[in-house]
Amino acid sequence: TVVLLTQLPDELPAGFDTTRTYESRGWTTFERCSAELSHPFRLFSAGWKLVIDVADEAGGAKMRLPATPARMEALLAKCRFTNGADKGTVLALYEQTAAAILGSLDKLSVAGLPLVRGDVWCSPSRLAEALNYCSSLRAVAVV
Repeated sequence: TVVLLTQLPDELPAGFDTTRTYESRGWTTFERCSAELSHPFRLFSAGWKLVIDVADEAGGAKMRLPATPARMEALLAKCRFTNGADKGTVLALYEQTAAAILGSLDKLSVAGLPLVRGDVWCSPSRLAEALNYCSSLRAVAVV
């Protein structure tokens, strides 16, 4: 199980930059997308929430299709890093991780995940992008 701390606490130290949200930070973007890779589509068979967002009242995080390396590059282009030098390293690390995990999947189930045209994370086109990286895939369950 992965726990996401996506919301800043109400009380912050003086001078804390509140514009640096969870979604705007490079490393947290990498961590969430990597966590979603490491639990590829087993949410419905696990019986518990594999990704928990403590900022969500129900405790769950919206299940998303995995980010491809190209998608990660676009996400990281909008993110900030503390020293600015990590972006290339993070992208290379994600490319290796995505290739290893997606490339080793032999079964994939997105059963129960609504695929909605135009959805940034869960559209049929996002699924097609991810499937291009699944070189060992033998079975896909969509329903």
